[in-house]
Amino acid sequence: MNTREYISSGILESYAAGQLSESESKEVENNIKKYKELKAEYGKIQNTLYLSALNNLKTPSEKVKNSLFENISSRQPIANNSNSVTVNQYPVNSYRYLMAASIVFFLLSLGVNFYLWTKLKDADNEIAVLNDQKKIMVQEYEAVNRKLGTASRDMEIMKDRNYKMVDLKGLEKSPNSNVLAFWNPESKKLYVSVMNLPVPPTDKQYQLWALSGGKPIDAGVMDVDPSDKSLHEMKSMEDAEAFAITLEPKGGSVNPTLNEMYVMGKI
Repeated sequence: MNTREYISSGILESYAAGQLSESESKEVENNIKKYKELKAEYGKIQNTLYLSALNNLKTPSEKVKNSLFENISSRQPIANNSNSVTVNQYPVNSYRYLMAASIVFFLLSLGVNFYLWTKLKDADNEIAVLNDQKKIMVQEYEAVNRKLGTASRDMEIMKDRNYKMVDLKGLEKSPNSNVLAFWNPESKKLYVSVMNLPVPPTDKQYQLWALSGGKPIDAGVMDVDPSDKSLHEMKSMEDAEAFAITLEPKGGSVNPTLNEMYVMGKI
């Protein structure tokens, strides 16, 4: 957004004066939250309105005040027909001065109330921004906690002597490829860590195979993220003599595509 053009359009002044529709006001509020320059400019507009309201409130001159007090002190009591109640008759000019004072007080109250209302609105906007920031921080905290939990689990598996580590080295198809497999013959659990594999096409997926008695057994498919070196749990395996990985159609195959075998390692 070009904030200077947005400010020049006069929409902030219209918002401050309450001349926008509900949807337009919402859009302006969101932009004020998002852009610091708009928020600063809106603050200036608020202060200008408040000061303008105060500057337009003129203090009565000494002549007017003296005349007002003289008229009030010179009022004459008159009696009604029954002589039971006495009332004061105010001159017309005194009444006008009192009305003017009431209007001045009303305008001053209106200006102060408008200033306080805009400040309250600003506070609400700041609270909304802080709530959004809090949500982001909570999400980041939870993400870090998940990573720490995964790293702790991986360390436990790597230190567990019941797990056999199998180094699956790159074959002719991809000599630089490398995958580590961790298999526990007792618990039958199997994990792999992709050290280096080419990122497959969107319609392909890598599939892990366990070789037992010369027969390939499906151990599950996997997605490749070059930045993720954590252990990924695969299908439990009863028995295995070696492991291999092939590139298959997305979702995996019943039998391995041998000419698409990338890595292999014996136990």
